[in-house]
Parts: sequence; structure tokens; C-alpha cells
Amino acid sequence: MLSTKDVNVSSGEGGGIPKVISPGNHKLKINNISLIQNNSYLKRNDAYHILLSVETEPIENFEGFWIDKNNESLGRHEGQVGNVRASDWPYKDNVTNKGVEIKRDMQILKFIKNICKETDCEKWFDDADGKYETIEDFVQGFNEEAPFADKWLECCVAGSEYYKQNGYIGHNLWFAKYSQGTKGFAKADANEKVHVYNEDLHLKKAEKPEEVEEFDNTTDDSADNTEFAW
Repeated sequence: MLSTKDVNVSSGEGGGIPKVISPGNHKLKINNISLIQNNSYLKRNDAYHILLSVETEPIENFEGFWIDKNNESLGRHEGQVGNVRASDWPYKDNVTNKGVEIKRDMQILKFIKNICKETDCEKWFDDADGKYETIEDFVQGFNEEAPFADKWLECCVAGSEYYKQNGYIGHNLWFAKYSQGTKGFAKADANEKVHVYNEDLHLKKAEKPEEVEEFDNTTDDSADNTEFAW
């Protein structure tokens, strides 16, 4: 006899609201910001991505990820979460084809200043003048003091698809690029122009694997939870 009493469906692709955001327009707050390297891809150890761990507004009757899976007393996230890069491309020292010199640290500082502008914490940025020795220290200090906490942003999140071992599609995420006065993110309710998500412009589709013998039944939620930098 089949029993239906112990059949549980998690809120991944198997049913319900996904715990992780996908490319699209979202209202988000920043929970954490950090610099990350991916040497195997970038082939250089001086290039950085800026990674923002973000969360949507609370969702009614929603069970999000644990805030800290090793300390469940902190409870769960009330909204969907995700890791969104500042840009599709990393920040690095470079010289363009036209001979223009690009400085990594200055580009990172410009992005952080923009975050401060849109979250009403420009005073923190001004007060940080001469306070930190390195860009790594600067971003760490910004994250620890968190003047951006609980400030909401209207965002257009772009990304690229990839196939996971369980057969589901995952996404690498980043903010849509500024273009012709239209932003990837702006202060919520400020009536500033933020990109309207367009799949043709803001999503890089993955090619389906030619041969897949069998996919793991692991849900998207359990597969992605370890990747968040809260």
C-alpha cells in the first residue's frame, strides 16, 4: 500500500516558491558584500569580483534558507536570497585597446561609492578616506560596519544559465550594465530609471547537454545553499 503521509516537497524546482532568486527585476537589500577570486577562470590572482549577497522582501507563508545553518536559533531568511556580482566581468588593472589605463582599485571604489549613494550612506564613504591600507581592508570594513543594511534597492539582475548535476538550471547573477541613463540598481521608490528585465538582453542561455543518462533528484535548494556568503 502506498502511503502519502511522509511525502515532503521542498521549495525548489520540485514545487513552491524557489528559495533563490533568478534573473529579473527584484526589490533587494544587501546582507553581505565581499571580494572573490576565481583563479582557475581568471588566470590571474589580482582580479576581483564584487559579490553581494542579497535578499528580497519578506514573502508570506515562505520558508527560506537558515540564516546560519550551524545556528538555527537565528531563524530563516524571510525572502528569497542570491549572490549577485557587481558585473559580469571582474575588476583588474588593464589597458584598453585605445591605451586608456584602468585601475582595479579605483573601479571597485566607484562601485562602492555608487552603492553608498543608492543606500544613503555616502557619509561612511567620505569618512573612510585614508582609513584603510588596501582595497581588501576597505571592502571588509564596509561589510563589517554595514551602513547599507536594510536599505532597499530596485534592481535588474542579469545572468547566465548553467546545468547542474541534478539536471536543473542554475544561474550566475550580476547587475545589468548601466546604459544610456538606465541603471542596474537604484534606491527603491526614488523613481530612477532601472532596466526593465529583457531575457534577450539580460540572459545568456545554456546549451542543453547532448547526453544525460540520469539526473540526481537533489533539489536546487540543497545544491545552492552552500554557495551563499552570508
